[in-house]
Amino acid sequence: MVVEDALDRERVAAEIASLEAAGNGGDGEVRAVAMTFLRRLPRRRSDLSADDVICQAVVVTYPTPDGPRSYVMEATVQVPSGAGDMAADGCRVRIASNIDVETLGVRITVRGTSFRQQNGSTTVCTHAALGSTCRSMGGPDIGSDALNVLLNAGANPRSILPSQLNVAVAGLGFEAVSYDLSELPGASHPRPQDEITWELICCLVESGYPVLLVFSTASPIDHVVPVIGYAVDPDAWIPVAANLYRQRGGSDAISSSAWIDRLVINDDLLGPAYHLSRATILDGAPHRGLKPKSMIGLLPTKIELSSVVAEKIAAEVLDRWLSRLVKVRGEAVWLSRLAGAGAQLVLRTTLASKAEYMAHLRRLDPAGEAFHKENLGAMSATLPSMFWLCEVSLPQVYVGNRAKLGEVLVSIKELAADETDNDANVLAFRLPTILAWRADDDCFALTRTGLDSHGPLHRPPAACFPARAAELSAAAPAAGDGGAGA
Repeated sequence: MVVEDALDRERVAAEIASLEAAGNGGDGEVRAVAMTFLRRLPRRRSDLSADDVICQAVVVTYPTPDGPRSYVMEATVQVPSGAGDMAADGCRVRIASNIDVETLGVRITVRGTSFRQQNGSTTVCTHAALGSTCRSMGGPDIGSDALNVLLNAGANPRSILPSQLNVAVAGLGFEAVSYDLSELPGASHPRPQDEITWELICCLVESGYPVLLVFSTASPIDHVVPVIGYAVDPDAWIPVAANLYRQRGGSDAISSSAWIDRLVINDDLLGPAYHLSRATILDGAPHRGLKPKSMIGLLPTKIELSSVVAEKIAAEVLDRWLSRLVKVRGEAVWLSRLAGAGAQLVLRTTLASKAEYMAHLRRLDPAGEAFHKENLGAMSATLPSMFWLCEVSLPQVYVGNRAKLGEVLVSIKELAADETDNDANVLAFRLPTILAWRADDDCFALTRTGLDSHGPLHRPPAACFPARAAELSAAAPAAGDGGAGA
């Protein structure tokens, strides 16, 4: 471990000036140190590389009337490298980017995720969650003064309402997609609220977009934590048991979120990379006063149809269409297996852009022989810039191979005139030997492809920080130009 004085760092100086301007300090010395944890200490500083860095934490200690208080102003934790960015504990951190750290006079870029603690004076958990999330997405290192301006915190930055958080998210260039979890499910979701909550969170995080999860606590004050990753348990019993023992009939599909057993969260009061189990939410009972209250997804575009509704639509249309498609492509073995009696579909829904999806199709066909270029071009011309990508698989294929047999593309906007016309929300679909897209409002153009078996799942890239947000954060007043909430 390398410990260095950090008082001369620009961000630290701004933080201390903000604390002093708030007038909550006491008598004593202000200190700041950067602690860098290394896998090895090289003989020469020039030999130091990103692979050597585990974590760097900048700790500020400032005097208060009750004595000195220390907190982690900013920490950068390197995410696991290698296949699928999967850690030894099976967790995949999705909210991460390249972040610069400096130690021993050397500036090093590591792929990591950011963690912050509140200081209890000019910042609370909301500041910590929002600031660290922006940093983890490759955004600027936004200080407490700038965050208070975005949150419109005024003279009391220690009491932030959910509406202020939504405004701040929008001010940073995101679309704030909010769900009041106490109001789920609605009439169109005849399933338990906690199950829908889990699917909503898992879909966004697996898509590479952060979620701010708000918990009600035993005290009157809510607590905000960012969700940065998840863990898949391929040996989970419930999904496959539900397939074996389920009641038959209806649109028989299971969400891939059933295999996600943990979320990875940062808690500014406890530390980074804690695990939030599926059971904590699905058992329907609060744990010592903790219960999910609301969630805010930080997305690049407005969403009218939720991922849960999109997945429900995909399940319903497949239930009706597969038997008809088998009559057209009866020679396709895997298509017949999807439509077979007793088959249960697995649906994995992520938010995808048109560019990502077209690139994904090219990766499925590296030789360039499975699709006619004219067909790909015609389909691409009909697609909007973003949509829900509902990947279709079977339990054994999804778990054993992490693979799928096709996908249904569902609009993120409400296109149907009413809830009974779900077909109108389907933009295109691909199944074994079939590629189809909207020819007009009433029918699809159905074409043949050379892909007749399963292929790898789509791996969404981690979301990037909006470009215009850097300008917004830079426009905030510097420390000492008016204090928190100026």
